[in-house]
Amino acid sequence: MTEAEWLTSTDPEAMLHGLLERPEGWRERLGYSDRKLRLFACGCVRAWSPRRVEAALVPQVEAMADRGVSDEDYEALDFLLRGSGATWARWWAANQIGERGGKAALLRCIVGNPWGPVPALWESYVLEDGEGNSMTCRKWYVTPAVAAIARTIYDENRWGELGVLADALEEAGCEGEAACPSCRGVIPAGARELHDHGLLWCVNCEDVGRIPHPLLAHLRGPEPHARGCWAVDLVLGKE
Repeated sequence: MTEAEWLTSTDPEAMLHGLLERPEGWRERLGYSDRKLRLFACGCVRAWSPRRVEAALVPQVEAMADRGVSDEDYEALDFLLRGSGATWARWWAANQIGERGGKAALLRCIVGNPWGPVPALWESYVLEDGEGNSMTCRKWYVTPAVAAIARTIYDENRWGELGVLADALEEAGCEGEAACPSCRGVIPAGARELHDHGLLWCVNCEDVGRIPHPLLAHLRGPEPHARGCWAVDLVLGKE
C-alpha cells in the first residue's frame, strides 16, 4: 500500500494488511502498537457494536490497553475482546458490522500517516550573546495549559472539543501552516515551465511550498476521532 492509497482508502482490511504484513522492525516507523490496534477495535465497538455486553467492557479494555497489560490479562473478558490487539483489529476491519469507510477513517485517526514525518511539537530558534556565541533553543508548544486540555479530552472522551486543543496549540506558538515535507518548501524556478503545461513540481503542496499544519489540520478535521487519536497521543507522549 502506498501513501496515497492509505490517505484515501475506504478498505480498513487492506489498510491493516499494509501495516501488519511489513517486515519485522517496521512497527515503530509506521506508528502503530498493540495499544493502538486495540484502541481502534474499541473505537469500532463504541461506534457500531450491537452487543451491549461488549460495549460495556470497552472502558475497562481501554484502561488495560493504556496500562500495557499482557494478552493473557484479556482472557477473562468477552470472547471478542481476547487475544492481541492485531487479532481484534483484524476482526473488526474484516467484518460487516459498521460502515467500512468510517472504520478506515477511524484507523487513520489512530495511526496517522505512516509515510509522513511526525509533526514537531517545538519551534527552533537561535540565541546570541552579542559576543559571537550562539545557542540553538526550542520553544515547546505543549505548555501546561495545552497538556491539561489534551488530558481532559483523553480521559473523558470529549472528542468534540479537539478544536479547543488546536486553538491552544496555536496560542502556544504552533503555526497554522508548515513547510511541505515533500519539497521542504523549496520550489525551483524551473517549476514555472511545468505550470505552463499544466504540471506540478510538488503535488503534495501544489507548488505553494507550505501545507496546513498536519497536527492542527487533524484536530480540526471532520474525521471520526476516538481514544488513540494520533494527534492527542503525540501531545500526551503516548505510543
